[in-house]
Amino acid sequence: MESLRGLWNAIEVFADSLASVSFGALLVAVLFHVANLTLRTRAWTTILHAAYPHQRILWREVFGAYCSGVGVNGVAPARAGDALKMLLVHSRIEGSRYPTLAASLLAETIFDMGIATLLLIWAWQIGIVDGLPGAGLFEFSWVTAHPQVVFTVLVLLGGVVSALLIIYGKRVRAFWERVEQGLSILRDRRRYLRQVVSLQGTGWVCRLLSALFFLKAFHVEASLRNALLVLVVGSVATSLPLTPGGLGPKQALLVAVLGTAGTRTQVLALSVGMELTILLFNLALAAVCLRFMLKGMSLREAIRHAREHRKGVPDESPTQPFG
Repeated sequence: MESLRGLWNAIEVFADSLASVSFGALLVAVLFHVANLTLRTRAWTTILHAAYPHQRILWREVFGAYCSGVGVNGVAPARAGDALKMLLVHSRIEGSRYPTLAASLLAETIFDMGIATLLLIWAWQIGIVDGLPGAGLFEFSWVTAHPQVVFTVLVLLGGVVSALLIIYGKRVRAFWERVEQGLSILRDRRRYLRQVVSLQGTGWVCRLLSALFFLKAFHVEASLRNALLVLVVGSVATSLPLTPGGLGPKQALLVAVLGTAGTRTQVLALSVGMELTILLFNLALAAVCLRFMLKGMSLREAIRHAREHRKGVPDESPTQPFG
């Protein structure tokens, strides 16, 4: 109840401070957010092309699927939007398999995990991580204090995995072959660096610039350090997707790390205003993309159609093709 009351108070503060928001800076921040989405979808399209080199894959359809998933992730916990991304792309790539598509999303996040790790190391070095609420979640002293228990658990898990591999060997091999197909881009390092990493690196620059303009819009000190801290908070909140879009924890973290960058009212307004702006924009973009991707079908019909297609059952109900 306390966290909900705090979030509601923050929303009230944001509403009271709307008159002082710099909407020009806010618009620029959203434009950099769109640029990041565009670059990320270009990179994912390249990854999918590497996995399915003989299939016709259109960037606009990948963009629609990706942005639809981003919108759903903003309102549903546990990154349910990623499942929607795969569902929509699966309908557009003939012969595609869900393990391959899931692996392609993993390939799309490898560079991000590296950047997020570097940001966390930087935040730890300047003493920010130790002061974050919930920093104890990253405490692993119990593991080092009980090595025998840890070793026993690992041996038991190894035995269970070995037994499953023996029993379901053929299925496991087929599954991993599909996963490997989704990671095909990693075998071509030059192409991966040129057509994926370069785009994602530019996307991170766009994210940094977006954070700078959000800070400026809400009159919080728009420094490089504070913009990097906004990215750190975003990485921490999305790595533990317990709430839709990290809502709640992200606001608490922003207030904690930016407490000296402005007045409490300004930081509260930023913490809520930035997330509400991105959330509403992503939802609007997702609605447009879903309308384009589904072509008159409801999402429930699309899911049913995808299941029937996966099982090889002829689909008779939809009046319009899914794709």
